[in-house]
This record gives sequence, C-alpha cells and structure tokens, in this order.
Amino acid sequence: MADVLFILERIKPGKTPDCFQMWACRGAGKGCKRNATRAVAKHCDDCILPDENETVENVKKRLDRGDA
Repeated sequence: MADVLFILERIKPGKTPDCFQMWACRGAGKGCKRNATRAVAKHCDDCILPDENETVENVKKRLDRGDA
C-alpha cells in the first residue's frame, strides 16, 4: 500500500473543529507534487476528502485504487 499524507487545512477563521478539513493525498512523487516545497500544505486535485467514519486503511485502499 502507498504512504498517505494527511493535510489539515484551515477553511475559515477560528479554532473550532468546523474550521478545518482533513485531506488525504498520495504525497510528493506519488501523484501530487504541489506540497513538495510549500511551507503550509494545501489540498490539490489528487487529494480526497475522507468520510468522517472512514478508517485510515480504507483511505489507503481508495488511494491505491485510484479513487482520488
């Protein structure tokens, strides 16, 4: 299975949980090169927004299948 890079991205001002989204990406060299040199990671077209009930294993399987 591929390694998964999780990106916690702020979507609006504040510190409450609804101010953030967790994205999953294959990472640099595995489909996404956008965050290779960025100080603050941002999601890209290859990233997926996991379901809140989805496990890390299920996210890895989705990425391996190419569902991103």
